[in-house]
Amino acid sequence: MDPGPVCGTGVRYEYRYTTGRHPDEARFYMTLQEVQKLLEAQVLCGNDECLKRSVRVCFACDLISEMLLYLKPHSLLITSLTNAHVIHAAQVMDAKAILFVGGRRPDESVIRGGEANKIPLFTTTLLTFDCCGRLYEKGVRGDKQEPG
Repeated sequence: MDPGPVCGTGVRYEYRYTTGRHPDEARFYMTLQEVQKLLEAQVLCGNDECLKRSVRVCFACDLISEMLLYLKPHSLLITSLTNAHVIHAAQVMDAKAILFVGGRRPDESVIRGGEANKIPLFTTTLLTFDCCGRLYEKGVRGDKQEPG
């Protein structure tokens, strides 16, 4: 199996291949460090060990109620909300990390909440659409399962 797509610069990324429950659900997954580079993100909290975590599913949303309904465990949460409720939703739903888009940066109390709950936090100047598009292009998908 091909290890992954070739980007425009000719650099080959190493993506690990995993299969879902059905052959049509084959997906690639990336480490958070690879996600950080791909999305030009700054790490707000999370150590090197946290950045080795892998994700194969992402979920983009700005409504806490929908996060609690649709966010699946081990997902990357992409949002423009920067309040403490996002940390709580990610903790309850066992998210791998949170990416704040559009250059938004949460205040220090939210960052401390991410540290306390061992949830890596990132910020990027890219918009939600661009982040999701880049991840999709590299094989990271949304989860098509039913709510919660």
